[in-house]
Amino acid sequence: MAGFTCTTRVSYSKGNATLKSMGQVLVNDVSGRGQFHIGVLKEPVNPGADITKQGDQPAGIDEGIIFGSIFRKDTIMGCISLSP
Repeated sequence: MAGFTCTTRVSYSKGNATLKSMGQVLVNDVSGRGQFHIGVLKEPVNPGADITKQGDQPAGIDEGIIFGSIFRKDTIMGCISLSP
């Protein structure tokens, strides 16, 4: 992996709308050639010391997350697809 930097970018769109970047591009250290993981964490209201295990979520809400796709793309040549 010498010669270039590996990064992760999170993008979002609804339906067939053009993808929009959500947040900053993050640099990845892939020197260990380990596994690739994607996760989602909803931060709680009144978090404790460990937000993954402590905190409250509001009652009476009806919400959900649907993943349409998670894909990995080689953009070393600068090609990024923003729409289907």
